[in-house]
Amino acid sequence: MKFYRLLILGLVAFIALVFQSGCDKHAQDRQAIYHVMQKLGNAATSGDGDTYADLIASENLDYYGRTLKLALSGKKPEIAALPFHQRYEILLIRLIGKRKELKELDAKGYIAWSVKSSLHEYMPAPDTDFDLGHLTFRKDEAFCELQYSDGKIIPSTSASPYTLRFCLEGGQWKFDKTTFDQALDIQIQTEIKRADVDEDRALLYLLGKATGQEIPATIWSSMLH
Repeated sequence: MKFYRLLILGLVAFIALVFQSGCDKHAQDRQAIYHVMQKLGNAATSGDGDTYADLIASENLDYYGRTLKLALSGKKPEIAALPFHQRYEILLIRLIGKRKELKELDAKGYIAWSVKSSLHEYMPAPDTDFDLGHLTFRKDEAFCELQYSDGKIIPSTSASPYTLRFCLEGGQWKFDKTTFDQALDIQIQTEIKRADVDEDRALLYLLGKATGQEIPATIWSSMLH
């Protein structure tokens, strides 16, 4: 059964920015986005959660705040209705996090905690490199369309289900990480359908393989620590 490389060192370990040749009015923006991705990768590998959190789009905070809230108090029916990637993250938080520490955090604090705790090392990741190119700009947003073909995610010049997004906030380009999570979900769903396995069984299998721990049934109901 083909799944994903489970241990990653950070976003830049599998996202490479490919610039279009020539000059255009967005050359400085492309360079700025490249530096954002570099900083994200460096922050992930060094455990600098505060820097990492500052580079994530503020509109992502509702999503990550809800993820944290569900990890702390959500019940199985609520969690089971979520996308695979978010379900996995919630159960991972319950497995390695501590309620006393997490309940004091807001959404941005949770993002910082996840990096400081190396949560990304246990998250599902693509089995191939992302090549990020063909950036297009619309006002204060930048988009990159990607395609998935034969186990590879490649740049695309046409619309595809894989769209990474960046947004300009107060003169600073930031990464809309939820678009990355959505791209992973599409790839995960594709592989699960190919393997014809139950999603929850696949989730617990990946979680156990990533962490090397036995996954108790109670993880669906509450934090473990």
